[in-house]
Amino acid sequence: MTQTALRPEDEFRKLLLSKLPPTIARKDVERQLGGIITPKTLANADSSGKGPLGAFQVGRNVVYPTESLVNWLIGTMGVSRLKNNIKAF
Repeated sequence: MTQTALRPEDEFRKLLLSKLPPTIARKDVERQLGGIITPKTLANADSSGKGPLGAFQVGRNVVYPTESLVNWLIGTMGVSRLKNNIKAF
């Protein structure tokens, strides 16, 4: 059987999801993702209705499902830009 090569987006998504926790609080996103995006950027995107899907509140913190956050980042920034900016992976 031959294996089909993953598209760059899928390969990058798989890599990120394997290294990150299942949810990420907005206040921790900068640290978890190596500084590629700030909590303020996410807050602005959320307030305009263009942020990651599935955000929810835990107490006073906004939390994102990691898969949704990663998909949003890839869709918003593109894989090549993300790969150039992420130093933690």
